[in-house]
Order: sequence, then C-alpha cells, then structure tokens
Amino acid sequence: MSLLTAIQPAIPEERQIHLCWMVSNLCDFKCSYCAPSNHNGTVRGPNLEATYKFLDQFLEQTKKFNLVHVSFTGGEPTLWRPFKEVVQNLESRGVEIGLTTNGQRNINFWDGIAEKINWICLSFHTESADPDHFIKLISALETKTSVNVRVMMPPDATLWSRGYNLWKRLQQLDSSWGFFMEMVALEDEFGKPSMLRLYSTEQLAILKSERPRHSKVPQGVSPQNRKQVWTTREFYSDGTSQILNQPQLVLNNANKFRHWKCNAGTESIYIEGDGKIYKAGCKVDGVIGSIDQENFRLPVKQVICPKESCFCGTDIAIKKEFAEKKRWKFF
Repeated sequence: MSLLTAIQPAIPEERQIHLCWMVSNLCDFKCSYCAPSNHNGTVRGPNLEATYKFLDQFLEQTKKFNLVHVSFTGGEPTLWRPFKEVVQNLESRGVEIGLTTNGQRNINFWDGIAEKINWICLSFHTESADPDHFIKLISALETKTSVNVRVMMPPDATLWSRGYNLWKRLQQLDSSWGFFMEMVALEDEFGKPSMLRLYSTEQLAILKSERPRHSKVPQGVSPQNRKQVWTTREFYSDGTSQILNQPQLVLNNANKFRHWKCNAGTESIYIEGDGKIYKAGCKVDGVIGSIDQENFRLPVKQVICPKESCFCGTDIAIKKEFAEKKRWKFF
C-alpha cells in the first residue's frame, strides 16, 4: 500500500509562504459547534496603522519567496473595518490573497473587491445560513475569482439534512464559470477528542464517498479559474501525487504527522486577532512575536511536529515531509 510521504507545493522547488490572519472574532453567526472565542466579538482586530506596519516588515522579509500568500479568517473577516482597504493594498503589492467567509454579506458588498482576491472560500453553516442567498452569492462570485464552497456537515440529524440538501442543489447548479465544492466533517480543535465519533456509520460513509469535486460547467469551459491559486499536493511512496484533500485526510485518519519535518514558521505564520504571532494555527512552540513588535523576524528552522493530529486545513497544507522510520498509512 502506498504511503503518504510529503505535502508540498505543486512545484516542489517553488518557495511559498502563507500568512493566515484571524483578524478578529467578530461574527454574525453564533454556531453551536464553534468555540465562543471565534465569534463572541471580544477581539475587534488591529487598526490600519498597526496592520501596515507589520505587513511592511513581513513583505520585506519575504522577497526571496516565489509566492507570498495572505489569507484572512475569523470570526467573519469581512466585518473587520479595514478589510477592503487592506485587500486593495495587498493586491497592489503583488500579494496573493485568500479569504474564508460565511458569505452572509449583501451581494453588493463584493463589488470591486472580489476581483482583487485570488480565492474565496465560502463556508455554508447549516444553523444560520440562508441557502438561497448562498447560491446567489456563488453565482455572483464565480466569474470574478476562484470559489471553493465548503458545506459544513454537523452530525445532528436536522443540521446534517440541511447541509446534504444544499450539497445536492450545488451538484445541479448551472454554473457559468465553475467552482470547487467539498463536504466538511466537523472536528474539535487541537488535542481534544475527535468529533468523528459522533457521526453515524451511514454519515461517515457519505462523507467518504462524496469526494470534493468541481461544479458543472458549460461545454468548453475549464473548471479551473483564470486566477493563480495557491496549490499544494500530496506525495506518495510509489511516486504518485494528487491535489491536497484535507477533509479526506482527516476522515481517513491520515492527518498524523508527529515527528515529521514541518515548515511551520519558515513558510507559514498565523496571527490571532489580538496580534500575537504563531508558527501555525496549532500554535506549536507558542507565541513567537506580535504585530506591534519592532524588528519581528521570521523563524529559520523547521519544526519537528509534536502533535498527535493535524486538524486545521491551513496547517495540513504547510509543507511537510516524513522524517522517521515509522510511517503513517493512508487508508
């Protein structure tokens, strides 16, 4: 059986760095399966002066990279007051931009800004989202940027049904350009018992069988968007590779990277709404700085992963490679 041996950029020799920024914990949803610290509004995010001061330092240090990628998350990052201005600034400096959003904002909000973002991840939260508005937003955005739709699938029977109904609607949607879609099983955060135990056998079977896919597109239209998109692949011991599929790695218990060499810190950093900087979302090695720190320096050494499991999709995508005799099988 072929073994997962590395997660790397699609072009392994190309150097990429990813800054994932949780700009605040403001959110217009209060999902029961989301920790209050992600939506209670206690952290409203940095002001423009602090934001630009840090970005100037960061971009000066990352000139050696082939690609610099900054993605925004939350909370709901579009509620951060400087959001549009910061996106425009980064786009003018040649930075690749990503965004994870619940898609609740009015469709007019995206005028003039969606085109400046390389990819937008639309997360459908079954407790609060309006499926009709959500589908209209997909149609509005897919011609402007790369769209990835993540349908959150809580194990609760009612919420599961809402998510599954949207999934079926997405498969039938007449798309003008194309978008990517995936079902996402809920997972507790780092170090806590897995929520996968709460899913029924039937639900787990559906999650595994309904693999991520591109939407239907008109004949002659490629499902790949025009914009450059930060891409990562899984590499296997038999020499094969495939596009990184984080939800399936988690479902198949293949997100085990303990003792692997990981480029957390050297090719990724994570910033929380209070401005504290970490090497990754898992907060390995603790706080390494803050955005208001003078002369912040990026780490230079790889991490030997100490974690039992990696559940954050952004963290899974960090370049990493097998580094010991014991290998983890991809079942």
